[in-house]
Amino acid sequence: MLSLLELRSQLHRVINFSQAKFVKPASDTVNSVVLQLAHRELQRVFHDRRLIVGLIGLGLVFGFAGPFGTDTSLSLAPRLLYWLAIVVITGLAGWIFTRFFSNALCRLGVSPLFSALFGGALAGVPITLIVHGINIAFLAMPLADLTPSFATLTGTIVAISATVSTAMFLITLGPTPQTPQSTAPIETANSAPRLLTRLPYEKRGTLLSLSALDHYTEVVTTTGKELVLIRLADAIAEASPVCGLQIHRSHWVALSAIARLERDTSRLILTVSDGRTLPVSRSNISALKEAGILPGQTNG
Repeated sequence: MLSLLELRSQLHRVINFSQAKFVKPASDTVNSVVLQLAHRELQRVFHDRRLIVGLIGLGLVFGFAGPFGTDTSLSLAPRLLYWLAIVVITGLAGWIFTRFFSNALCRLGVSPLFSALFGGALAGVPITLIVHGINIAFLAMPLADLTPSFATLTGTIVAISATVSTAMFLITLGPTPQTPQSTAPIETANSAPRLLTRLPYEKRGTLLSLSALDHYTEVVTTTGKELVLIRLADAIAEASPVCGLQIHRSHWVALSAIARLERDTSRLILTVSDGRTLPVSRSNISALKEAGILPGQTNG
């Protein structure tokens, strides 16, 4: 069990984070980073069809069932729209806010478990505001009638959000060290690059490639990919001791992850072991030759 001293230390870090985010005025740089992170998270969410379909399906189930008295206060069509809005909007918002707060807490040194717990709790606050807005829009309830229940609803949503976030973190931890069956090879503690410590535990597989995306670097491993707020040059430095090559100003690939090289008209294309293709710039062709990867006859 966690000691009282450790719990106090984690809470202190969370309080410092809250003060830094909500008390001190944010600079333009911080605002830019927040917007970019939200944009990236939205892109990933809307590309996850299973998540979208699951939320819509759950919203329809609630819409037809009409829980919490909505079966009597709303007819079928408005009730379906109400529950679709509640489930889909709060589901997407909760995922984005939880990831944002959890990642920010991790960067401040809070343990991953506490980051998931407190990140989910913090995400519950904007989710509550969204729910109140939807209630006002669909239930035609004046704000004065909703005010007495605001604290109760906030507490309930914060508790649910923190519980779900923590449960998802524990589920994605995967097998324990006593059951080493794994779906992908994981770097050992002695050889793992420092860059992997910036990733969620479930994505700390064998490093495949790095790609620059604005102020972020997309880190791709055998167990997933993650956007990390770090320059590509710094990410490459933290990829050591994995051997790799920068094949383009925006791309680095591990030597062990190179599947093949081929030409596409005038361009040289590298295929990564997971099937993705990355461009090779002319200025980096010589590096591939020196590494013995590119045969001399492929250079035209």
